[in-house]
Amino acid sequence: FGYNGHGQLSDGTTVDRWPPAPMLGAASVAEIDGGYGHSVARLQDGTVLTTGMNQYGQLGDGSTTPRLTFAPVPDLVVEAIAVADAHVLGLLADGTVVAWGHGIGLGNSDAATMPDRPSPGPVPGMSGVTAIRAGSFSSAAITPDGVWTWGWSTGVEGHEISGLPVGSKSSAPPPPTDTCHCWRATKAFGFSWP
Repeated sequence: FGYNGHGQLSDGTTVDRWPPAPMLGAASVAEIDGGYGHSVARLQDGTVLTTGMNQYGQLGDGSTTPRLTFAPVPDLVVEAIAVADAHVLGLLADGTVVAWGHGIGLGNSDAATMPDRPSPGPVPGMSGVTAIRAGSFSSAAITPDGVWTWGWSTGVEGHEISGLPVGSKSSAPPPPTDTCHCWRATKAFGFSWP
């Protein structure tokens, strides 16, 4: 329920809905998450469904056409999903990671342009991954070697994990680290927590 300006509530409309109601096409859901204007669900069989805004290909269907109800991402079965503002990660059963949507969080090999990807593609250098997370424009993965991060570290989100210097961009995951660099939101938002 809530804002539905891009069809992210999967009810066939763009009308905001305040009382909770079922999402069309969302049966047997194991995991669900939302980005900025899109929603992603992983079914119990690992199928991935997407709906809503698709400006950067974040629906993973090979297009940039928005959709008002859930539909499957073609030829994709995952163990877990991580949803960011405009990109999505999927953890495959073999411990590798795929990504699609806005180019800055995908682990692209082209650091100059970081092109968007409207279909799932591999994140280079990722194997043995046990967990994934996605921030607004960054991504993270846990492997037996440590935590890997890539994307854009703006220093704007106090909860975002990043091994990148504030304000920097990285097209591919840096070497793993045992240190998790975080910062307090005091300056950006006027509050902090202990």
